Amino acid sequence: MRNDKDNLIVKKTFDFALGIIDYSEELRTRNKFEMCTQLFKSGTSLFKLTNFQIVKYC
Repeated sequence: MRNDKDNLIVKKTFDFALGIIDYSEELRTRNKFEMCTQLFKSGTSLFKLTNFQIVKYC
């Protein structure tokens, strides 16, 4: 059964991922492409993995 209550972990990881996206865009404007790509992948995968685990077990 799925629980639709607010989940603190999902909210914090989502906010973190949004911050990573914003910072990645800043790095891209400074032509730090390699760092931007790595940071974007690792930062957003944290939310994806956390969200997947919560949906899987709810």
